[in-house]
Amino acid sequence: MRALTLLFCSLLFLPSLAVEPESNRQKENIIEVTGEGRISLPQDKIKIDLLLTDESRHISKAKMFIEQQSKQIKQMAAGLGISPDSIRWQQVHVRPLYKEDSVQLHALEVPHSLPQGDEARVFISQLSADKTSEVEKFELSRRISIDFSDAELYQQFLQRVIGLGVKNIFPALISSDEYQQYYQQALDLAVSDAKAKAARLAQQTGTRLGGLSSLREVVLPGNKPGQEFDLSLRRENFTPLAQEIRARVVVSFRIIP
Repeated sequence: MRALTLLFCSLLFLPSLAVEPESNRQKENIIEVTGEGRISLPQDKIKIDLLLTDESRHISKAKMFIEQQSKQIKQMAAGLGISPDSIRWQQVHVRPLYKEDSVQLHALEVPHSLPQGDEARVFISQLSADKTSEVEKFELSRRISIDFSDAELYQQFLQRVIGLGVKNIFPALISSDEYQQYYQQALDLAVSDAKAKAARLAQQTGTRLGGLSSLREVVLPGNKPGQEFDLSLRRENFTPLAQEIRARVVVSFRIIP
């Protein structure tokens, strides 16, 4: 009986043992490579958005600060030869900031012993929660959009606007639709690059390149337009917007011995 049991267990494991070498053999017939593609962006379509902000308890004080910064930017743009038609000014927006009610807990000393049961319950008044939130201060903001046709002028403007204390800068070289078109071109180049690499490897190993097995797109950081710069960094650490769009793919091909 014991011998029959061992024979039965052996038969159960035989199929898996037979399949494993076949699985390993199939994996050996796949070659995986990484391809990259780059597309240089046009230098005649550069756009930058500035967001001027200030907070104050008095609207007039914050508005005065926004107008003063706007005047400085206007004068600086004129000094650099930027056409007024290339600058679009939005109206000043006002947003109230409400003060949140704070709850303070204090120790309560009772000179007498409290009875047990329901009579010993302590209730906290809800009157403070029903109060209407008060306006603590106001936030004023204005967005300015500027178009450039020269990359060097664009870089000069960036450095000077940082010196004025502008902390919110949103550069975007091209629109979202144009970005998708250029990214697709970079993606096509990445696939072609991967195929060329795989063909060279197959030739070096004395095999032939077969059909496509799998393709995976790799998301690269900092590859989208309109990203906000963190200008809390010092000026020497400021990095201008990249002048190219990149794409990366991981492609697997079948190889024929």
